[in-house]
Amino acid sequence: MKIKEVKNTATSLIRQLVAFSRKKEIKRQVMDINSVVENMKNLLARFIGEDIELKTRLDPAAGLILADQGQVEQIIMNLALNARDAMPDGGLFSITTSEAVVDDESAMNYAELKPGEYVCLTISDTGVGMDDEVLSHVFEPFFTTKEENKGTGLGLTTVYGIVKQNRGAISLKSEPRGGTCFEILLPRSTGTGKKVAGEKKRTKSAGCTETILVVEDNTYVRDLVAATLKDYGYRLLKAKGGIEALSECSEQTAPIDLLITDVVLPRMSGPQLAARLKEEYTGLKVLYISGYPEEIVSQYGVFNSLINLLEKPFSPSSLAHKVREVLDSDESS
Repeated sequence: MKIKEVKNTATSLIRQLVAFSRKKEIKRQVMDINSVVENMKNLLARFIGEDIELKTRLDPAAGLILADQGQVEQIIMNLALNARDAMPDGGLFSITTSEAVVDDESAMNYAELKPGEYVCLTISDTGVGMDDEVLSHVFEPFFTTKEENKGTGLGLTTVYGIVKQNRGAISLKSEPRGGTCFEILLPRSTGTGKKVAGEKKRTKSAGCTETILVVEDNTYVRDLVAATLKDYGYRLLKAKGGIEALSECSEQTAPIDLLITDVVLPRMSGPQLAARLKEEYTGLKVLYISGYPEEIVSQYGVFNSLINLLEKPFSPSSLAHKVREVLDSDESS
């Protein structure tokens, strides 16, 4: 491996580790997990592709959960990503919900899980599966079976961390060529709080016709952003870097309304790209995304108090909300 390739790989790992380890405020609320899944179905279908069939079986009696909505969405998206990679030739991706009661005896099968009522979220695929050796390491940071430069091994670590933060438990079953099944238990809400829909209300969902350019060197983040915003009706252009973005724009005749770009990109940074595009597109809005902490992002001239910035990892609903907020703002970023 060349020195440059080693540096780029190390940078990617650091960025994702920072995003995983950053302590964010957990905003737990009473919500219907069935609504979360229902509101993500169109996005998931776009994200996993046409060769993979998406099936859901949502039990109306599963009940409400007390959890962080954005984190629940991240769990589902991370496992959808793993399933997509495990089924390169197509297959079946399934999501089911059900009610579960954990008694004193069964609680001993889980680490730090208290007996009680839970909602069970089961996510499975018919992909390549894993052997016992891989299964014993899947939740370890940086462990991955993916090809070089295709993954960092932080996806399942993130899922594990989120489940634990929300006082739940996760287990999985898998075998080579036999698919994989994740079972996630999240505490069932015993309160009488108002039932919360899974996704924030889509502001102007029928009128989201603006053109958005997404520039991100991570394939999966780029696909997630594009799939999310297409579901809202936006016209999307994608590029993996600044040079490719400029080339893409030169072929467009319609104006570009919003640039969504990672702050740190190879060869040309996000702010440098934004400066170039603003010369051509008057009133262009910019939304920066980054997994780096503020002290690093500020070195690129991006400050939270002055410019729109969305920190990774972000949920589909928080992205859509932020995009609409930026587009509707009076000032150019």
